[in-house]
Amino acid sequence: MRSLTILLLALAVLLPAAALDADAGTKAKDRALTLQLKKQRLTKVQFKESSLKDVVKWLRVATSKNIIITRAPLAKAGIDWQDITYTVALEKVSVWTFMEEVIAKPHDMAVQVKGNIVFFTSKGDSYGKPLTRMYAISHIT
Repeated sequence: MRSLTILLLALAVLLPAAALDADAGTKAKDRALTLQLKKQRLTKVQFKESSLKDVVKWLRVATSKNIIITRAPLAKAGIDWQDITYTVALEKVSVWTFMEEVIAKPHDMAVQVKGNIVFFTSKGDSYGKPLTRMYAISHIT
Protein backbone atom coordinates (compact mmCIF):
# COMPACT_ATOMS: atom_id res chain seq x y z
CA MET A 1 0.00 0.00 0.00
CA ARG A 2 2.82 2.37 0.88
CA SER A 3 4.59 1.69 -2.44
CA LEU A 4 1.38 2.45 -4.34
CA THR A 5 1.12 5.78 -2.55
CA ILE A 6 4.74 6.60 -3.36
CA LEU A 7 4.18 5.66 -7.01
CA LEU A 8 1.10 7.88 -7.23
CA LEU A 9 2.96 10.78 -5.65
CA ALA A 10 5.87 10.34 -8.07
CA LEU A 11 3.46 10.36 -11.02
CA ALA A 12 1.73 13.44 -9.66
CA VAL A 13 5.08 15.24 -9.56
CA LEU A 14 6.51 14.01 -12.87
CA LEU A 15 3.49 14.34 -15.17
CA PRO A 16 2.97 18.08 -14.61
CA ALA A 17 6.73 18.61 -15.09
CA ALA A 18 6.57 16.87 -18.49
CA ALA A 19 3.57 18.99 -19.44
CA LEU A 20 5.45 22.14 -18.42
CA ASP A 21 8.42 21.18 -20.63
CA ALA A 22 6.12 20.75 -23.64
CA ASP A 23 4.35 24.00 -22.77
CA ALA A 24 7.70 25.81 -22.52
CA GLY A 25 8.62 24.69 -26.05
CA THR A 26 5.32 25.96 -27.40
CA LYS A 27 5.71 29.29 -25.61
CA ALA A 28 9.21 29.66 -27.02
CA LYS A 29 7.82 29.22 -30.55
CA ASP A 30 5.10 31.76 -29.79
CA ARG A 31 7.67 34.28 -28.56
CA ALA A 32 9.87 33.65 -31.60
CA LEU A 33 6.99 34.35 -34.02
CA THR A 34 5.98 37.44 -32.06
CA LEU A 35 9.55 38.74 -32.17
CA GLN A 36 9.72 38.04 -35.90
CA LEU A 37 6.49 40.02 -36.45
CA LYS A 38 7.89 42.91 -34.39
CA LYS A 39 11.04 43.01 -36.52
CA GLN A 40 9.36 42.59 -39.92
CA ARG A 41 8.46 45.90 -41.57
CA LEU A 42 5.73 46.77 -44.02
CA THR A 43 7.04 49.41 -46.43
CA LYS A 44 3.64 50.76 -47.43
CA VAL A 45 0.18 50.03 -46.04
CA GLN A 46 -2.79 51.69 -47.68
CA PHE A 47 -6.46 50.79 -47.34
CA LYS A 48 -9.60 52.74 -48.05
CA GLU A 49 -12.82 51.42 -46.53
CA SER A 50 -11.43 47.87 -46.58
CA SER A 51 -13.07 45.17 -44.49
CA LEU A 52 -11.26 43.25 -41.76
CA LYS A 53 -11.41 40.15 -43.94
CA ASP A 54 -9.66 41.96 -46.82
CA VAL A 55 -6.99 43.41 -44.53
CA VAL A 56 -6.25 39.97 -43.07
CA LYS A 57 -6.04 38.45 -46.56
CA TRP A 58 -3.54 41.15 -47.52
CA LEU A 59 -1.54 40.54 -44.33
CA ARG A 60 -1.36 36.80 -45.09
CA VAL A 61 0.21 37.55 -48.47
CA ALA A 62 2.46 40.38 -47.25
CA THR A 63 3.88 38.42 -44.30
CA SER A 64 3.59 34.80 -45.49
CA LYS A 65 2.10 33.95 -42.08
CA ASN A 66 -1.02 32.05 -41.07
CA ILE A 67 -3.44 34.71 -39.84
CA ILE A 68 -6.99 33.84 -38.77
CA ILE A 69 -10.03 35.74 -37.53
CA THR A 70 -11.67 33.82 -34.67
CA ARG A 71 -15.31 34.48 -35.43
CA ALA A 72 -17.06 32.77 -32.51
CA PRO A 73 -15.14 34.52 -29.68
CA LEU A 74 -15.57 37.88 -31.43
CA ALA A 75 -19.32 37.29 -31.78
CA LYS A 76 -19.51 36.20 -28.12
CA ALA A 77 -17.81 39.47 -27.13
CA GLY A 78 -20.33 41.45 -29.20
CA ILE A 79 -17.86 42.45 -31.92
CA ASP A 80 -19.37 42.31 -35.40
CA TRP A 81 -16.19 41.64 -37.35
CA GLN A 82 -18.00 41.81 -40.72
CA ASP A 83 -18.87 45.48 -40.23
CA ILE A 84 -15.35 46.61 -39.33
CA THR A 85 -13.65 48.71 -42.03
CA TYR A 86 -10.25 50.39 -42.20
CA THR A 87 -8.98 53.51 -43.91
CA VAL A 88 -5.24 53.62 -43.33
CA ALA A 89 -2.11 55.02 -44.99
CA LEU A 90 1.17 54.10 -43.28
CA GLU A 91 4.80 53.65 -44.25
CA LYS A 92 7.59 51.62 -42.64
CA VAL A 93 5.54 50.13 -39.81
CA SER A 94 6.20 46.84 -38.07
CA VAL A 95 3.71 44.06 -38.70
CA TRP A 96 3.06 43.62 -34.98
CA THR A 97 2.40 47.33 -34.43
CA PHE A 98 0.05 47.41 -37.40
CA MET A 99 -1.88 44.38 -36.15
CA GLU A 100 -2.01 45.50 -32.50
CA GLU A 101 -2.46 49.26 -32.72
CA VAL A 102 -4.34 49.70 -36.00
CA ILE A 103 -6.40 46.55 -36.45
CA ALA A 104 -7.06 45.12 -32.98
CA LYS A 105 -7.09 47.82 -30.28
CA PRO A 106 -9.58 50.26 -31.83
CA HIS A 107 -12.18 47.47 -31.95
CA ASP A 108 -11.48 45.84 -28.55
CA MET A 109 -9.80 42.86 -30.18
CA ALA A 110 -6.49 41.21 -29.36
CA VAL A 111 -3.72 39.55 -31.34
CA GLN A 112 -2.79 36.10 -30.07
CA VAL A 113 0.04 33.86 -31.29
CA LYS A 114 -0.28 30.09 -30.87
CA GLY A 115 2.31 27.91 -32.54
CA ASN A 116 2.71 29.24 -36.07
CA ILE A 117 -0.73 30.88 -36.27
CA VAL A 118 -1.69 34.47 -35.50
CA PHE A 119 -5.27 34.94 -34.30
CA PHE A 120 -7.41 38.07 -34.20
CA THR A 121 -9.70 37.33 -31.27
CA SER A 122 -11.53 38.98 -28.40
CA LYS A 123 -9.57 40.19 -25.40
CA GLY A 124 -11.30 37.67 -23.13
CA ASP A 125 -10.44 34.77 -25.41
CA SER A 126 -6.80 35.85 -25.63
CA TYR A 127 -6.37 35.31 -21.88
CA GLY A 128 -7.13 31.61 -22.34
CA LYS A 129 -9.21 29.30 -20.22
CA PRO A 130 -9.10 29.74 -16.46
CA LEU A 131 -6.99 27.15 -14.70
CA THR A 132 -7.86 25.84 -11.28
CA ARG A 133 -5.19 24.04 -9.30
CA MET A 134 -5.72 22.31 -6.01
CA TYR A 135 -2.90 21.60 -3.60
CA ALA A 136 -2.96 19.33 -0.62
CA ILE A 137 -2.11 21.27 2.55
CA SER A 138 -2.72 18.55 5.11
CA HIS A 139 0.98 18.48 5.93
CA ILE A 140 0.83 22.13 7.00
CA THR A 141 -1.97 21.83 9.54
